[in-house]
Amino acid sequence: RNKVLFSPLSFTMEPGKILVLMGPSGVGKSSLLECVTGNLKHTGQIKGNTDFFNVYQDTEQLFPWMTVIENLQLANKNTDWKKHAKQFNLEHKLENFPNECSVGQRQRFTLLRAIHSGKSVLLCDEPLSGVDSDTALKICEEFTEHVEKNKKTLFISDYLTLETKKLYVASQIVQL
Repeated sequence: RNKVLFSPLSFTMEPGKILVLMGPSGVGKSSLLECVTGNLKHTGQIKGNTDFFNVYQDTEQLFPWMTVIENLQLANKNTDWKKHAKQFNLEHKLENFPNECSVGQRQRFTLLRAIHSGKSVLLCDEPLSGVDSDTALKICEEFTEHVEKNKKTLFISDYLTLETKKLYVASQIVQL
């Protein structure tokens, strides 16, 4: 179907910056991420770095037949996953299979994998879904530190409430 999702929209994602895409449910935030990844056909123009790692709002992004550590190593074998897992209080779950972890734990592992994937652009669709507020704050701190230190670009699509807006240290906010 030919459907206009956005009026002319222009923004720049820069290395070392966090861009947060905001808007109500159903406005097209996830669709825009799909356009950026090339998974959704569009007539617009998207230029830039395609070295990205996606995190979607569902938590089933880990292969169920592999342990969590094996899943993480698929993204980057040269990372000290035990050290990074400890930051999110997950080191005791590394040898478990995903179905032996809670929904929130699987989401944190997915985010941890994205942060340390070695990719220069992280595309995250509602990355804090299924995560409690204290953990969400730790994740946002880790995102911010990692993005600034490693000159990564973080592109977040989220339906933000006043409470969750405080979590992100956005360099730029695009309202849809």
